[in-house]
Amino acid sequence: MNHGNDSAFPVVIPHGGGTEVCGLTRREYFAGLAMQGLLSNLDWLRQVEEATSAKKLDRNVVPKIATKWAVMAADCLLAQLERKSDE
Repeated sequence: MNHGNDSAFPVVIPHGGGTEVCGLTRREYFAGLAMQGLLSNLDWLRQVEEATSAKKLDRNVVPKIATKWAVMAADCLLAQLERKSDE
């Protein structure tokens, strides 16, 4: 069972005759934490700055790379958590 789309911190709001759950999904939350970790890594940021300064890497590509890595890390964490819950 995939729980990546479950709310990380569910907020239940009465809506019509039922309720609606809103908030960040677990996947979004984990990706945000991974992105925070990447962007707080000074060594990684220095390497990115060197690559963009030397024209080895387009500066516009950097956020896309960081975002892709953060989402991949979140997906790997969710997959590992699923394996642990199935055991």
